[in-house]
Amino acid sequence: IGAFIAGRLKGRHVIPYIFMQLLGALVASLFVITILGKNYGIGANTVGEFGILSALLVEIILTFLFMIVILQSTKENNYHAALPIGFFLLIAHLFAIPISGSSLNPARSFGPALIIGGTALKQLWIYILGPLVGAIAAALVNRLIEFSRR
Repeated sequence: IGAFIAGRLKGRHVIPYIFMQLLGALVASLFVITILGKNYGIGANTVGEFGILSALLVEIILTFLFMIVILQSTKENNYHAALPIGFFLLIAHLFAIPISGSSLNPARSFGPALIIGGTALKQLWIYILGPLVGAIAAALVNRLIEFSRR
C-alpha cells in the first residue's frame, strides 16, 4: 500500500501483491512449524512488557522510517540499495524485538499468528494497523520530498 501511494506500484497489482505476501507468510510459517514444532512459536508477534501503545507506536515509527529508507534508496538504479535497507532492518529489529516483537510488515505477522492463534491472533491488529499507518505516512512524506526536488 505504501509503494502504491508512493507511485511505485500500479493499482492493479496491489491486491495480488497483498495476497501473495499473505500466502507466502502462511506457507513459510507452515514450513517453520513443520521443521521446528509448534512450541517454538514460529515468530508470532506479541506485545512485550511495554504494553500495547508502545508496541503500536514502535511499529508505526519504525515502519515509517523503514519505508522512507526503501523509497529513497530505490528511487534510481541503485545497485547498493540492499545495504541501507538491510542495515536499517537489522537495527530496527534489534531495537523493537523487546517492545513489539518487531514486525514492520503485516504479512510477516499474519502467517505465524494465524497458525499459533491465541494472543498472537488477538494482537494481530497492532501488526496490521501500525505498519499500514507508518507506510502510508512515509509514502505521503516521500511524495512531498520528491515534489520539493522538482
